[in-house]
Amino acid sequence: MNIEEIIKERPHLKETLNLYKRIFHLKEINVSGLGSLPQDEPMYHRDDIERIITVLSELLEIPEEALMPIKELMLSGRIDIRRLPLGDVMSFDLPYQEEELISLMYLLSKPFFLAERRKLDLQDMFWTEGKCPVCNSIPSVSFIGKEEKRRFYCSYCETVGTWKRIGCPSCLNEDAETITILYLEGEEGMRVDACERCKNYFKSFDSSMLMHYTADLLDLISLPLDIIIQGKGFQRASPNPLGMIRMA
Repeated sequence: MNIEEIIKERPHLKETLNLYKRIFHLKEINVSGLGSLPQDEPMYHRDDIERIITVLSELLEIPEEALMPIKELMLSGRIDIRRLPLGDVMSFDLPYQEEELISLMYLLSKPFFLAERRKLDLQDMFWTEGKCPVCNSIPSVSFIGKEEKRRFYCSYCETVGTWKRIGCPSCLNEDAETITILYLEGEEGMRVDACERCKNYFKSFDSSMLMHYTADLLDLISLPLDIIIQGKGFQRASPNPLGMIRMA
């Protein structure tokens, strides 16, 4: 199902889905060199950064000058995007609100994380300690079917792998009695698994839904679930495809 068809079914998500349609082009940017994140020092090719900054400026319809502070810090090696999945938001004196900075850095880092995934090729392996084996992100999206292993999806590098069927990948809690399940009325095949111990949650989708939607689109069309569960005091461990962690 394409985005236009989804918008017809869910007109309340028109703005969200149109924004995703625009920023999808970031995935098409290939970084130079070996096509991977730097392994020793957080240094990035100037051409890569300038291309990504230019494309992001056009896609978000914001002046390129507004992104210059981030560009300069990346070129100087003071920003290491490998730390983003660890929840390390830079503490530099940047002219952005925290959530705006998280979203911008998520989008800017996308081509680098995708390149790292392609290089390492760790799809469908078991996720030790519930984390993505490529970038160490704690997932917020999973897929499961009858008698299937639960598969998790990394929103940073888009790696997919298996972990335990029952449990919280954020704190490794396996006590089913402390995992709250929330469904959205009228939405079949999707739910939230919320951990009462660490207050993190992830969304679960019936694996058959992948026949009609991508993982990113499932994350976006289930935005109402994020809003409801966050209103109950729970939080995502990783951003959605737009770089959002907290929903209005």
